[in-house]
Amino acid sequence: MSEAKRTNLFMLIVILNSIFAVFLYSGIVFWLGNLGITVSTAAGLVLSQLLTQAIPFVLYMAHTKKKLTEVLPLKNPGLANIGLIILMAILIQPIMSFLSAFTSLFFKNNVSATVISMYTSRRSTIIGIMIISILPAVFEEFVYRGIILSGYKKAPLALKVLASGLFFGIMHMNPHQFLYAFVLGCVFALVVHYSGSIFSSMLFHFLVNFTQSMLAAILMKFSQSLPESAEIAASTTEGSSILAAIIFTGIIAAIFVPLFALVFVGFISHNKRCNAHEVLQEADEIEEKFKIKRVFDTPFFAVIIIFISFVFLQYFAY
Repeated sequence: MSEAKRTNLFMLIVILNSIFAVFLYSGIVFWLGNLGITVSTAAGLVLSQLLTQAIPFVLYMAHTKKKLTEVLPLKNPGLANIGLIILMAILIQPIMSFLSAFTSLFFKNNVSATVISMYTSRRSTIIGIMIISILPAVFEEFVYRGIILSGYKKAPLALKVLASGLFFGIMHMNPHQFLYAFVLGCVFALVVHYSGSIFSSMLFHFLVNFTQSMLAAILMKFSQSLPESAEIAASTTEGSSILAAIIFTGIIAAIFVPLFALVFVGFISHNKRCNAHEVLQEADEIEEKFKIKRVFDTPFFAVIIIFISFVFLQYFAY
């Protein structure tokens, strides 16, 4: 079995495991509820990351007996890259906001409600922000920029980047998140490829999640300060608010796209000059021998079919 096919099979197992984890978590919550114990949203997110990302990664490493360096490029990204990544993480925020607003036209945004439900006090807000920012930046990067990218290492750059983004978007099993998660996944994959370091995408991922979590906390504080009449008015104009959000974020995103592209091109140029991407040089030399049919196998299509089924279910539910 080729590395790409093994990776697709792993992804199918991850998706099926994620579905199983939902039922397992629901059962745990129900059982503890009967005992008078309430499971917090923060605890649920930690458990979710462990069940759906951390444990599959550990089992994959144990099964394949690969060295950590074979899966995770552990090179020091360097100060210049860190500075550029911080700048890109800031510039990409309006773009992500626009994509999120756009998909809100078709699918309900459950993410914001989940995040805000964690911010019941100053202590829970700090804990919530740390959980949302740190755990996905570690475990999800290990899987999608580690296992997925290394599994597609013999594929052309465009294909492995798209595969990383596609699987990253599907992993969330939430159609509202898919579009911006797909874009982020592709960006993270390119960052790892050119910097030769998983730490680059981990930092980028952390900064994106941290910024979004902070904004959610600020917006919640602001909404709490609104008079009740303003909250009622806001709730009765949800449809027009979404359209207004799309227009507003679209204008801001149009300004930030060229700025982000400029910095990203600078990031690539810097790493090409420094030969930081040589960690993947061997794969680049033999990518011409890669056969596309090695990718589009039964597990690959099964993953897509499962996700599309979830999309239809949520669309009609919305």
